[in-house]
Amino acid sequence: NDLDIEKGLEMRKWVLSAILASEETYLSHLEALLLPMKPLKAAATTSQPVLTIQQIETIFFKVPELYEIHKEFYDALFPRVQKWSHQQRVGDLFQKLASQLGVYRAFVDNYEVAMETAEKCCQANAQFAEISENLRARSTRESKDQAAKTSLESARKLRHVFLFTDLLLCAKLKKQIGGKSQQYDCKWYIPLADLTFQPVDESEAAANIPLIQDDELEAMKVKISNLKSDIQRERKANKGGKGMDRLRKKLCEQESMLLLLSPSMAFRVHNRNGKGYTFLTWSDYERAEWGEHIREQQKKCIKSFSLSSLEIQMLTNSCVKLQTVHRVPLTLSKEDDESSGLYGFLNVIVHSATGFQQSSNLFCTLEVDSFGYFVNKAKTRVYRNTTDPSWNEEFEIELEGSQTLRILCYEKFYNKNRPIREDGGECSERMVAKGQVQLDPNMVMGKDWQRSVVSMNGIEVKLSLKFTSREFSLKRLPSRKQTGVFGVKIGVVTKRERSKVPYIVRQCVEEIERRGMEEVGIYRVSGVATDIQALKNAFDS
Repeated sequence: NDLDIEKGLEMRKWVLSAILASEETYLSHLEALLLPMKPLKAAATTSQPVLTIQQIETIFFKVPELYEIHKEFYDALFPRVQKWSHQQRVGDLFQKLASQLGVYRAFVDNYEVAMETAEKCCQANAQFAEISENLRARSTRESKDQAAKTSLESARKLRHVFLFTDLLLCAKLKKQIGGKSQQYDCKWYIPLADLTFQPVDESEAAANIPLIQDDELEAMKVKISNLKSDIQRERKANKGGKGMDRLRKKLCEQESMLLLLSPSMAFRVHNRNGKGYTFLTWSDYERAEWGEHIREQQKKCIKSFSLSSLEIQMLTNSCVKLQTVHRVPLTLSKEDDESSGLYGFLNVIVHSATGFQQSSNLFCTLEVDSFGYFVNKAKTRVYRNTTDPSWNEEFEIELEGSQTLRILCYEKFYNKNRPIREDGGECSERMVAKGQVQLDPNMVMGKDWQRSVVSMNGIEVKLSLKFTSREFSLKRLPSRKQTGVFGVKIGVVTKRERSKVPYIVRQCVEEIERRGMEEVGIYRVSGVATDIQALKNAFDS
């Protein structure tokens, strides 16, 4: 009868939903294995490899292929289960999965060799041993009591966090199926009366949060730029349909991955039972901003409470409307695929700062937004024991669709006068002020320097800005010196020096090999423009 048919239909959906859940877990474990594989491969071609290419290929044999098979299966099954009906069929997906069992055979045949290789590499290399320990899957018996341990990177999840007047809510944006409106799934909430902060020891955080290599992030940015160019070409050619949809999907995937993997600065909150949650932000700026806003709201909150499931549902429904306030920084959330920001070079002179109440060791950092998030681009020298630092340092900063320049002021502590944090550790530097300047194209398009004063909590920082668009910044001026290096054709320089590689290139490579591992952002953070010019003049001479 109809009741039995309906019951059978519901049972099939329940079984398939359980399969989807196990597939999601399996995919997350495969992702955890793939995350270290890419940086290990990148390191294998450098002078300080962690593993050889041969070892990497043996340990990770067939893992990427398995991930692709199951990702394709999951992506095809998910929408069918969402649109469940009497007519829905899924047998073809399982048949295709079965046809690819040969990949498992190859994986299983290699498994013993892979484990032996991994074990030997762990014994020979402490760095790989640490990576391996973070990813080691526990035995089946042990996993009943304790979830498999994965690195923090593999546990990174994209979440939307909302601060209300009396609670902090963390939600997951559900997949949008069949034109339905967006929905949020509440993961947890903490009443502000119960919320406490845990100071994060930066050295401890650095050890526990494996960083994605800069070259990995740069490779993602290159892919994103190429995909945007492809989309623009398709649009100009008035092409649409599946080709354009495919490009948009790839762009969305790359941007989501960049968004997920790029932040590395920990921000921790706890509920009244001591359970902690760690957010990863891009900068001290965001971390301080969240802390300030939460503390401001906490002054008005004295009572704890709990919400019913209906109240939680109402809150998450309201979050859909709130999403327009701070959109996920993906270009696909905008109507056009072109960023309205600036592309080119921004020259910034950090002149001086006033308003400090007592003598300190002070320095500034500069950040700009790039691909939807902020990146630290420059740092002044430390001006010691002063209330009126006068840096007068110039920096050249590359802009990639940037709209905002941030200035962060820090106080630097040396061994004798390091303050003690709440958790008992010592603090080496502390952010004392922050502010930002909107990069209006009309303001910086002129050839002349534009003066700007950034006010932040009683402190004022004086800047000068000058922008050069990409088409002009890429033009290289020929050297005025016949014996010069910069602005001279590479063939002329090598012939003059009687070498295959110019001296300047060899010197730069040797410098990076010598101290690159101790420097933060050696390719990313701009040097002082005056220092760079002095070095260029020295090489030219």
